[in-house]
Amino acid sequence: MKPRLGLYFIFCFAMCSAVFGQYRFDNWTTDNGLPQNGVREITQTPDGYLWFTTFDGLVRFDGIRFTTFNKGNTKGIINNRFAGLFGDKDGTLYATTFEDGVLTIYRNGVFTSMTSAEVPGSYIYRIEHGSDGELLFSTIDDDRKGKTFYHLKKGKFEFVATQSGENLDVSLEGRDGTNWLVTPHGVTETTAETSRFIPLDMTLANFRPNVFEDKDGGLWIGENYVHHVQNGQVTTYDAKNGLPNNTIYHSAWQESNGSIWISSGGGSSTGVGLLQFKGDELSIWGKNDGFANRLIQSVFHDREGNVWMATNRGLSRRRNEIIQGYSTADGLDHSEIYPIYRDRKDVIWIGSSKGLSTYRDGKFEAVNLKSPESEDHSKGVWRPGAMSVQALWEDPSGKMWVGVDGGLYLVHDGIAESLLQVPSVRAIKNDRFGNVWVASISGLYRFNDNKLTTKYSTIDGLPSDSITFIHEDSKGSLWFGGYGGLTKFEDGRFINYSTKDGLVGNYIRTIYEDADGAFWVGTYDEGMSRFKDGEFVSYKESDGLYNSGVFAIEEDEAGYFWISSNRGIYRVKKSELNDFADGKIPKISSVGYGKADGMLSNECNGGRQPAS
Repeated sequence: MKPRLGLYFIFCFAMCSAVFGQYRFDNWTTDNGLPQNGVREITQTPDGYLWFTTFDGLVRFDGIRFTTFNKGNTKGIINNRFAGLFGDKDGTLYATTFEDGVLTIYRNGVFTSMTSAEVPGSYIYRIEHGSDGELLFSTIDDDRKGKTFYHLKKGKFEFVATQSGENLDVSLEGRDGTNWLVTPHGVTETTAETSRFIPLDMTLANFRPNVFEDKDGGLWIGENYVHHVQNGQVTTYDAKNGLPNNTIYHSAWQESNGSIWISSGGGSSTGVGLLQFKGDELSIWGKNDGFANRLIQSVFHDREGNVWMATNRGLSRRRNEIIQGYSTADGLDHSEIYPIYRDRKDVIWIGSSKGLSTYRDGKFEAVNLKSPESEDHSKGVWRPGAMSVQALWEDPSGKMWVGVDGGLYLVHDGIAESLLQVPSVRAIKNDRFGNVWVASISGLYRFNDNKLTTKYSTIDGLPSDSITFIHEDSKGSLWFGGYGGLTKFEDGRFINYSTKDGLVGNYIRTIYEDADGAFWVGTYDEGMSRFKDGEFVSYKESDGLYNSGVFAIEEDEAGYFWISSNRGIYRVKKSELNDFADGKIPKISSVGYGKADGMLSNECNGGRQPAS
């Protein structure tokens, strides 16, 4: 299960429009390796594999590759036209066919099949756990007029009960003890105190309706239309809501946000896709949303919360886009974003290659600045719409320090006062003594009382004049990162660390100190190092890191690091990184997130502070 992103913001390059809380549909067909596009039912085995039936074999899916098992390549399979599928808790699979009524069993890596002579009736149409916990096999009788139920014991079917004729009644035991009985003429709702009949004409449907009770005690009924029964009242969704009556509505479920989802299709009917009911609002998810086929045969929910759909045109998956993207369409002033800063009033300040914006109450607003009227034009004049903002920091008085490509400004009351003219200010940070440190590509600058007091460069011991990150550690020491490696400022002198000392790379993009006092140092394209007790331990892609870029690091409450890179955002468990450093595990695991998860571009930006 993926942990939530919380309140982290990591801005990435070249964003375009998207809507938060939407869904992504992924589709697979014969072009991707399916043996046949008609997928019928889906299940998941304890080892994580997805299995599904087609009319040309039983298929296993690992998320990337399809493996087809059929009578041409697999011993024990005698009929390829699979329809029904049931996965038991022990990993055993039961796959059925309509033709010849075959039952194929997959257990411990071995397939065996029971022929039509061994399977009673015409074919098995449903497998489920009965009230006694045993598997119950429901078969269609040879005359197609009734159903018979069996247990399978020691390779033989044992009779349980029979049902003559077509019974369209459905009963459902509700969460609070309410009993629902749905018949073609209406609904009977029975509680411990009362019983009431709610008239509802469903006599035109020639199949048993599909029923589902939501968390609020409402009953949803899917037949040729959709009905919602709540407090004795019925709301029907039909043609006036865009729902045709030549389909079957089935497989309802409720999600954590309270919305109800219902599928459409099945058999030889048509379909409109997925229905989403949220309050009084009905949304229909179909082809225009990336869903390959509107006719859904069956639905399966995997262990990670994804929704898989079997359709006549292949396999489809619906998953949440867990990342929210913003673009110029949402009000950003430019698509190229560098620093992002949350001030003491929870306003988000955003620097772009065009200027400065804020985000508050769900809206972006441009920050319109001007230079002081008395500004000496020989100094840097703020040029609205033409300032590439590189760094942000708020001082104790609430004024914003803004570093740009060309200098440093003190921003307050709509005025941008020039403090320094230098090429590309990349980072700004204060220390506990009241100094403000400004990093640029031409060295370090120290301010006190808004006045420049000292400049440092390679002459003073810096490994490079290009500095991109400033960090004051929990003991009061200052650390700098840039093109020359990692630098500590102590007792008025610089102590430098590079690859010669065990650092993974010399182009430093970020420094993060955890609660244990360990430093995590990220590079542009060499990976990440842990600096603890005077020693470096490095992590690269070959060690399981998702990407060699480590532009920004944020730690969540579950102990995961969230890291931005040129390939997207990824997460890795800090305890795994420590275990790797201690030699307890040979490799770490990390999970990447990109455009498929809602990002508008995989490429993130760093090298400016703060980048998240």
